[in-house]
Amino acid sequence: MDSDQLRQISLLLVDDETDFRNTLAKRLLKRGLHSIHAPDGETCLAMLAKQPVDVVVMDVMMPG
Repeated sequence: MDSDQLRQISLLLVDDETDFRNTLAKRLLKRGLHSIHAPDGETCLAMLAKQPVDVVVMDVMMPG
């Protein structure tokens, strides 16, 4: 994939650890992937109800 194709992918990061979420977002951005973030499952579901995304990267061991 070239950088234009990567920019078209909508990505949602979900993790209750803010520092981890931000670090992962920065690493993905360096590779041309922009992301939106949610701190928990409930927020994730609310965001997805308003705007579907292509990919969700989620911590499966978090509260809520």
